[in-house]
This record gives sequence, structure tokens and C-alpha cells, in this order.
Amino acid sequence: MRPHSRHWRTKKQAGLKKKHHQAGRENLKKLPRNSPPVTLEITHIGGRGDGVGQAEYSIDYTPKSYPVFVPETLPGEVVIAQPVAVNAQGIRASLTELQKASPERRDAPCPAFGKCGGCQLQHLSQKSYQSWKTGFLEKCLMDAGIGLVNWLPPFWGEENTRRRATFSYRRTREAAILGFLGRQTHFIEPVEGCVILHPQIKALLAPLESWAFVGLQNGDTGRLHINLLAEGADITLLPDDEIAGDQQTVMASTAAKADRLHAIARLSLLQPGSSEAITLLAPKQAQLSSFGLPVILPPAVFLQASAEGEQVMRSLIASKIADNSHVLDLFCGAGTLSAGLLPKRVHLHAIDIDGPAISAFESAAHQAGFGQQARFERRNLFAAPLLPAELKQIDSVILDPPRQGADAQIDQLRHARISQIFMVSCNPRTLARDLASLMADNLYALESVTLVDQFVYSTHIEAVACLRLADSDNSP
Repeated sequence: MRPHSRHWRTKKQAGLKKKHHQAGRENLKKLPRNSPPVTLEITHIGGRGDGVGQAEYSIDYTPKSYPVFVPETLPGEVVIAQPVAVNAQGIRASLTELQKASPERRDAPCPAFGKCGGCQLQHLSQKSYQSWKTGFLEKCLMDAGIGLVNWLPPFWGEENTRRRATFSYRRTREAAILGFLGRQTHFIEPVEGCVILHPQIKALLAPLESWAFVGLQNGDTGRLHINLLAEGADITLLPDDEIAGDQQTVMASTAAKADRLHAIARLSLLQPGSSEAITLLAPKQAQLSSFGLPVILPPAVFLQASAEGEQVMRSLIASKIADNSHVLDLFCGAGTLSAGLLPKRVHLHAIDIDGPAISAFESAAHQAGFGQQARFERRNLFAAPLLPAELKQIDSVILDPPRQGADAQIDQLRHARISQIFMVSCNPRTLARDLASLMADNLYALESVTLVDQFVYSTHIEAVACLRLADSDNSP
């Protein structure tokens, strides 16, 4: 059993703390613990979910007006906060006392709120939560010069629908501890009361802890990735240090004998520095059909956070792509957004740097009889974006890049003048940047934007933007 009175962190997580927090927190300077508290009114919620206010404060005997970021606070609230650190953005503080509460505040449904590293917006009323997400996306577009937008009805996800998660673990002498990293720490927080995870994933946590206590050795640390597939959970162990062969045998045999792990489809091990996972146990087929074709997925492959959010994105794109057209899917993964287009007799060119993922997509297409109309390519689109000469005859492009966006590829798409482009992004800022680039000089018109809220209670915002070449009169 987990010792609930204590929290744990992995040794590599602790050692990499500075590196992990470096992005966006450059030159973060800790303040003395006895720094005086500050009273302020919260004016808005920032991009990381913290309430933000302005206050006069003296650091190194120099008084100055600072933005102050206070987690778990809402606009209109008056709070007493304890400054913790400062950087060029402002002061990071913790909430000490809530002197005036907002009428939009509600009790967070999860007992780990404020300690767990996710779900920063659980304390907002539903109306305020939705307003913040739509407002933040709209502001990012406006800041990029995109003012007039045709907003399609947003999709609002529900609790208990998160089908993928990555947990941290540590094996001690007394127990195996499994959970999420705490907020701005590397301590592992319990997740029994988590309100976002799919019930099938939550039901596995206790059995996995029991298995890990037997299968792992004292001091073992790392992460555990779970994807929920059609036949059960696909579990991939990502240890901080290499696990020897004899220990792998123990892990596989103990998992096979664990009655409460009958719901898993596959158990794999991905050693540090390796790109190929080792299968420890595979009682069922690691398959998913929600893409539109049955796909045998590789371990720890990227999935959209919820099946419901994925379906909204797939349906939106498919409704605008004509039968028999030529489609290019960039950053295609295992076929999330384009596999379902193959029955429409489209001619598909799918590209991704993830070799196992695109191989799984290719195999599924051939198994379903669509191999003759699809071409698959492993390619680093950041280092080698497709050039205009390679984009001839393409009617539609689907683009679902990582959070940093795809500015190099966007520049080439401008020159290629593709009739229709679908931008899918979980980062409103890079989405706005890439859209503005495509729309510069009125080259592309923004037909619509759809907010897809599959990261429930978090600050993450998914969106699908549909663009059409301004002088194009094609229609799906």
C-alpha cells in the first residue's frame, strides 16, 4: 500500500529539476522564505492557469511594481500571497489567504487539486472555465492579427474520459509508489481520486503498484505510460536506468500471474536510449479501430487525449475532404486523422518521423486493402520540410505538429498554394503564428476554427482551423 503521509520523487526527476523547469522560467530566482507577504487583487488568469495581479514589492531593497502569479485564484479575488521566486515575467507566489472570493469559484472535485501538476482550472465554475478557454484562444489569434473568425460550436470534454496518461513511479523497501508529479515539484502525488482518468485506467493503478513492488527492485524509478486500446490497456515501462534481463523475466512472469491485471492488452519495456520496446507480455491484441481502420499500435504511441475529442476532429476534417482527392497528412502518427479517409478513395501521402507509428499505419492500410492508394514516408519535417515541387497535385493538407508548430513547413506550403489546409494544434500561440503566416497577403482565408476541449480542467487547448486558398473556388 502507498504510504499516503509521504510523497516521493524519482532520482533522475530530482536531478533534472533545473532542466525540467527551465523553459519559460529563465533566470528564476528563489526568494527568502521570510520574504514579506503581499496583498493584491487578481485581475485575470494567465496562460498557465495562475491568477495574476499587480503589486508593489521590494526585492533587494528596490521597490517596484510586479505582476504576481498566484495559483488557485480567480479574477476579482483579493488574496494574501507569499512570494516564492521572481524572474523577468514577475513574482511567483503561493496562496496564503483568500480574503475575498469570486462568485465564480467552486470546490475542486479532485482531492489532489493544488498539489498534482495538472488540472489547474478545477476551481472555476463551468461557465468561467469555458469562457477562459475560448477567450484565451481568441486572444492568441487576435494578438497575431487574426480578428474575424468563424467559430464553429466548441466541443467540451467530460470527466473520466482521459484515455492516455504517463505516471511516475518509485520502488521503495515498503511499496511501489505510482502517481502524477506534483505542481512545480518532482514529488509523486497519489491519484486515486483523479476525476479526469478513464475508469479502466484508474482501476489498474492499485494492481500495477502491487505488480511493481514484486517486479521492480528497491530504488527503481521511471515513468509508466498507459494507452487505453480496444482490448484493454497498453502499458509501457520507461525506466530511468536499464533493467537487466533476469529482472525482465520476473516482471513478465509476475504480470502474467496477477489476476487483477487481466485488463491489459500488452506490457512493454522501453529501455533508456532505445527506440524499440521489448514486449514482456501480450495477452491481447494492441489494436485500435477509432481511426477508421483497425491499427496494431506500437507501444507508447501518441494518441489524442480522449476518443471523443479525436472523433470530433476526424469528423470535422473528413466532412471537408472530397472523395478521390489527393491528401497530404503531415505529422500523421499512426493515422489518427487520415486513416478514415482511405475508404473515401482518397490518394494519401502520410509523413512522420516516428518510424514505428508510420509503419503501423502503413501495415493497417495494406491489411485493409488500401495500399495502392497510399504512400508512407518517414521524414523529419523540421529539418527537411516538403518543398513546393513535392507538393504538386495535392488538394488538401492535414497538419498536426507538436507544440512548437511547424513554421518551416508552413513557409513551403505558402509557396505551394495548396487549395485547402487543416491545422490541428494543442498550442494556441504557435497555431496563431502559423495561421498568420499562411494568411499573410490574403493568400489563405480562414474558413473556421473549432475549439476541442479534450484536456479537461487543464490549460491545454486543442483547436482545428480550416483554411482555403483565397483564389480557390474548390469545394468539398
